[in-house]
Amino acid sequence: MVVGNERGRSERMLPPPSPRQAVLAQFIAGPGRADAVRDALLQLVRAAREERGNLGYDVHQLRNNPAAFYVLGNWADEQALDAHLASEHVRRCLAETVAGEIVAPYTLWRVRLLSEPDTRSDRPRPAAKSPAQVTLVPFFTIKAGEETAVGNCHLEMVGITRAEPGCLGYDLYQSVEDPPSCSSKRTGLIRRFSTNT
Repeated sequence: MVVGNERGRSERMLPPPSPRQAVLAQFIAGPGRADAVRDALLQLVRAAREERGNLGYDVHQLRNNPAAFYVLGNWADEQALDAHLASEHVRRCLAETVAGEIVAPYTLWRVRLLSEPDTRSDRPRPAAKSPAQVTLVPFFTIKAGEETAVGNCHLEMVGITRAEPGCLGYDLYQSVEDPPSCSSKRTGLIRRFSTNT
């Protein structure tokens, strides 16, 4: 569907809600506890990847703040994500292992994938602990009423960026709790971009 806007340019509607669900969580380790938090989060990777409906699960550590970690996991649908969050291994990790090692409660966002999944079979996979690899996870807060225009600008960048040399992945996510259909709310868009430089 194409609609006009006040700037006189055509604007496509954002894609319909995807059944895919993702979760992005942030953990900040206490002083001297980064290794313990990293090890606890890494222990979840294998179990999460073996869960029904899991499409990917990765742990990232910030270079400029090694005490900060992001976990990004993707599932085929909401039920699979709910099962993950309610699983014994996640509850045990968060309540028993990580809880005493972080300086504040962890933050968790439910997001949905806006970009089409990357189906290139020859694309290299990200490598663990690679000193050359960079992953960016920027957040955007968009003015009410501008969600579709800004979302479309970001979506146009997906194919272009995936075609760049060294690109390992590029996806666009949107908050489930704050969707663009709620025009009175602000919408957070998340881009994930991994590259070998």
